[in-house]
Amino acid sequence: MTMSSRVLTTLGVVLCALGVTVAAAAAPVIAGTTAQTQPQPHPQQSHPPVEGKVDIDPSDLPGDGSESNPYEISNVSELQAMEDDLDANYELVSDIDASQTAQFNDGRGFDPVGDGSGDFQGNFDGNGFQITQLIIDRGTSGEEVGLFGEVDSAVIESVHLDSVDITGNRSVGALAGFLEQDTTVRRVSANGSVSGEINTGGLIGAVEDSTVKAASTTGSVTGSTDVGGLAGQNVGGIITQSSSQTTVTATGEQQGSGLVSARAGGLIGGNFNNAITNQSYATGSVSGRKVGGITGENYNGSQISHTYAAGSVDERTDAPAGGVVGDNLRTCPFQPDSQLCDNYEAASVADSYWDTEKTGQSTSDGSATGLTTAEMQGQAAAANMNGFDFDNTWTTTSEYPALRVLSETDKGNGSGSGGDDGPIQIDVDPSDLPGDGSESTPYEISNISELQAMENDLDANYELVSDIDASQTAQFNDGAGFDPVGGPGFDENTPPPFTGTFDGNNQTITDLTITRSDERYVGLFGAVGLFEATEGATLADVTLANVTATGNRDVGGLVGRNFANITDATASGNVTGERFVGGVAGSNDGTITDVTTSGNVTGVSCDSGDSLAVGGLVGVNRGNVTATAAKSVTVTSDRSIGGLVGSNSGNITDATASGNVNGTERVGGLVGSNFVSITDASASVSVTGDTIVGGLVGENGATITDTFAVGSIVGTDDVGGLVGQTQSDATVEQSYFDIQATGQTISAGGIGLTTTEMQGPAAAENMDLAFGETWQTVSGNYPELIALSDSDTDSDSGSGSETSPTVSVSRSPSSSEIAPGETVTLTTKITGASGSVSTSSTYEPSVASATVRPVTVNGASTNPILSEATTSGSTVTLGDVGTDATVTITEELTVSEELNVTHQITGDVTAGETTTEVDSVSVTVTDIEPQSPVDEFDTDGNGDIEITELGQAGQAFASGQISITELGEVGAAFAS
Repeated sequence: MTMSSRVLTTLGVVLCALGVTVAAAAAPVIAGTTAQTQPQPHPQQSHPPVEGKVDIDPSDLPGDGSESNPYEISNVSELQAMEDDLDANYELVSDIDASQTAQFNDGRGFDPVGDGSGDFQGNFDGNGFQITQLIIDRGTSGEEVGLFGEVDSAVIESVHLDSVDITGNRSVGALAGFLEQDTTVRRVSANGSVSGEINTGGLIGAVEDSTVKAASTTGSVTGSTDVGGLAGQNVGGIITQSSSQTTVTATGEQQGSGLVSARAGGLIGGNFNNAITNQSYATGSVSGRKVGGITGENYNGSQISHTYAAGSVDERTDAPAGGVVGDNLRTCPFQPDSQLCDNYEAASVADSYWDTEKTGQSTSDGSATGLTTAEMQGQAAAANMNGFDFDNTWTTTSEYPALRVLSETDKGNGSGSGGDDGPIQIDVDPSDLPGDGSESTPYEISNISELQAMENDLDANYELVSDIDASQTAQFNDGAGFDPVGGPGFDENTPPPFTGTFDGNNQTITDLTITRSDERYVGLFGAVGLFEATEGATLADVTLANVTATGNRDVGGLVGRNFANITDATASGNVTGERFVGGVAGSNDGTITDVTTSGNVTGVSCDSGDSLAVGGLVGVNRGNVTATAAKSVTVTSDRSIGGLVGSNSGNITDATASGNVNGTERVGGLVGSNFVSITDASASVSVTGDTIVGGLVGENGATITDTFAVGSIVGTDDVGGLVGQTQSDATVEQSYFDIQATGQTISAGGIGLTTTEMQGPAAAENMDLAFGETWQTVSGNYPELIALSDSDTDSDSGSGSETSPTVSVSRSPSSSEIAPGETVTLTTKITGASGSVSTSSTYEPSVASATVRPVTVNGASTNPILSEATTSGSTVTLGDVGTDATVTITEELTVSEELNVTHQITGDVTAGETTTEVDSVSVTVTDIEPQSPVDEFDTDGNGDIEITELGQAGQAFASGQISITELGEVGAAFAS
């Protein structure tokens, strides 16, 4: 991928990547309106609550309005505030519910940004978020009407407008009324209703000397003249790789010479004055007096090429109409001696097609080709529409051709092109691999160079046939590492997304390295990951072990930004970025099912508070996440940070998270900010934050059902056992938190229970979950999801195939007799542990002091959900440690200063479904050199007691009891 294919971030981010003034990461913000509970101020600024229209100064928003640190917008009042600084830079950080705009301005709705007071001349990045139910009603008098009114030399990108209702008079569109002077609009879409008189479009009223790319519309557009599904007029501008499925109606009548009439086009009402419209299509119905499937009129040097139309075209009375163009003016329409003809150029139409059956038109003005429906659909399209580039721009589908840049179901057969940022060890062409790239005979990949070769054919099908050692990728591309497969497809300089299939065949890719901290793509796609951007693809049965991925935005171990189906995948390692960062996917607009992640996910930023939307599995979710687990993750960021997902604007079901989450604002054990739905989920995560902190969710703006949280929670303001803060219209049902484990007695939703009430058979009595269908109880532990369980059998039934772990306890000093006031160290090692691990112990009589030292799982330090030690006993609870794990717990006990006191330390260890009562440990306070009372059990003289085959839960071993003191981290067992 060439350097020109990437948009570099500012010098500040580069310095950040080099380690200069880098702030620690924390939790993300994201969502329509804030809760009624007033959040505490962010170290910079926080978003104020919204109840109706609230006047906000942009300078009060997070950010400073610069290109490197734009103002952040999370609700509709902040969106309206853009009108007060028309030169600044803005970005959305959440979906926005704009339905309350119906009451703005005495019913006239939202004020277009950039109207009579000046043009909008800044930058607006929607970051792929959605604005819903924007309402503007300016009647028959409003001009330049839309989210933006008049826009000059600006950039607007990556936003979706859903269910808009826009009414005005002249230059009316959902996104903008009027674009002028080198404005760029890309990666945007809109649906809803737009009504006007002159220059009315589903997205933009009029485009003048500006560029629109990768835009799409659905819904309805009604006007008098120059009415188009995408734009009313294109005057000297460029509209490319865009589509409309909008119903277009022009009601006006011809006036004067006929140059002003009811022009209507499926894509553009009129294409004038050297305008270019290409690589686009329209499939909506269009009616008017001068009508065409693409445009009603093509005029004065304008060009239409590589387009097609497949919607009904209905002209009123005997007026020009055509399948692609209604009236293509090849000669000057004025009197030959008129000065208006001095600089007139003929208009042209090339490589364009229309469906003669669907449009109802047998002709089209200009050089366009009429085809039947069958000739334009499926594989036949590639044969009959030979003016189209099906290798790079278009792809065939079961219906009409789709644009690769827009398609979410692309299954094309073309061979895309890729590039690189430097030499790769071995250059491989996919066609040289075994297989032919088809679904039945995919290309076979057996080494890292062949893996990299996928970028040279982004539509093909691939499968791994062996494990791959990817450690050499650290030296690829002058240290930038592996070149992510696929790209955002913004223009001819950037490759399109990966759209094929990738079958990992349960093989493992180890030590993949991607180091691109100064790179940022703008638009719907752009990311860092094994796959940079995916559309309509399938990724399955692959394991990434010890991946290291570093980028700016949309950073993931497997996928940067996902529009694909990901199933049966596992990723572990270290993923780092600034925004939208996840262990598997930076952002998800597709489906993720049966996926597990572990490791460290970190949000970093040069400016404190800038890191946003970071999660153990996904940074920001707008799709579906099902049957997923983030195990023993450590997630660190600023705002909207969660153990599984940073910010959720999609659906999460059958999910769990364990580990540690550390952030500042909107911090949750499972999700930092929730704006849609979480169902059947749990979190056993140690959560630390400042404000809006919850065991399951930091901020809830929608629905939470059938969930629980059992991790320790530390915060300052708006802290809850289950939810930190809940908006007034949000709901929390059948959800619970452990008041002992969390250390919290209140929550903004959910019911607090004791540990005893939530564990074992008691859980079914106290928690209204779907036991037997979705959940199952676990002896001595919290309920688990059947979809994520290794066994479908309720462990309380006494059945199951889980192997008992081995527990060994060592003591230092090894003698059971110790001098007054000295310290004894007990180390418990649990080998072969699976699932959750917990321990409890009792000291009789009490010791002078007790401390639980750091716990390790498979040699790596981890924080327990609960670690509590007193002079009379200890309790340790650890989340899901995976399978066949080794857990080590170290405790230090200071014995009594009185002589002849014998401390009996008793307890038990639960690992997965197995609970073991451990024989007691005795420590006697004496001033005489003692003999170890455990020598009779010690087979090798080192003071260790080995206990194997612990058997089913509750089985007691030996007549002498092994007691557990200060069990420390989860699962600490102490022998006597």
